[in-house]
Amino acid sequence: MSIDINIPHGLQTRLEQLDALKRPTYRLQVEGPWNIGDPVHESITHAALIEAELAAQGTRFNDPATWEYIRGIFWNDDPEGFFFDHNDTETDNWSNGIKFLSNFKTHQHEAIQGTIFGPTAPLLARSHFGDLQCLHAMASRNGESAVITRDNLLRWAEFFYEVAIGTVSETASLSHMNAGHIDDWFPDSPLSIRALLLVGQKGNVRQRAMGALLHIVQDSFAKGHVERNQAGHIVEFHSYIHQDSSKHAKDDQVDSGGLQAMPEVQRAIRRCQEILELYKTTATWPSVRIHLEKRVFTLSPNARPSSPGQAYRA
Repeated sequence: MSIDINIPHGLQTRLEQLDALKRPTYRLQVEGPWNIGDPVHESITHAALIEAELAAQGTRFNDPATWEYIRGIFWNDDPEGFFFDHNDTETDNWSNGIKFLSNFKTHQHEAIQGTIFGPTAPLLARSHFGDLQCLHAMASRNGESAVITRDNLLRWAEFFYEVAIGTVSETASLSHMNAGHIDDWFPDSPLSIRALLLVGQKGNVRQRAMGALLHIVQDSFAKGHVERNQAGHIVEFHSYIHQDSSKHAKDDQVDSGGLQAMPEVQRAIRRCQEILELYKTTATWPSVRIHLEKRVFTLSPNARPSSPGQAYRA
């Protein structure tokens, strides 16, 4: 996302420190606070919205027609909302990103030391290093069956899709959520769907849910997340904890030839367009699931259990 920000002089030194750390972006990149990353997710989502005629040509990322979908695709990477200042009356007030970076580094160190992140852990830790890595089309650990990983991400896809078409109430509690059996991941949580997706006085729960679903689809076409064969079928879901973050991040950035030169990005745009077109017609979840299984998450007969991936091992 390209948003013009005048950087206060007092933050310049800290920004340079952040940049010097070469902040790992660990998934197909979002640009995030201070425009540090590459806007890959934003660009894919924006293009798919236009192709599906949910946004007009010439629409910007931060226009009302697109912004809440974009906020949704940020959620998987930033489920606690550290990219933004917590303000119920605004949805596009960027933070300085320091809290996100600090917490991420802490959780990363804990994961390398053997900490297992489950239902009682912070969402940021769970989504990047724990039981919710399926939000990035990745396995929760090494040795996880590809069938289990796919089932988990399809459960989240069901939940997001049902929220997006309004089948479930945005005020419903996660601990009683039948859609995708999300309650298994939040057994005693008081969070509502609205709170989960960080919607305050302003914001669109349905569009954020759709954005989060599109994020999973997009990540499944990133080589650091998923290995596919020549037919496009999934051979392995990778697990992030024991990956080299710099190797992973390199494949999540824009190639020198731009997004047009990245075949996996072009495939992701088409698949997201198809899902958005189903969403426009409020197609039922069973039909959307069939579409996802056949067009996005088809497993190779020779699918392997998860690993960091040979090219990404630390």
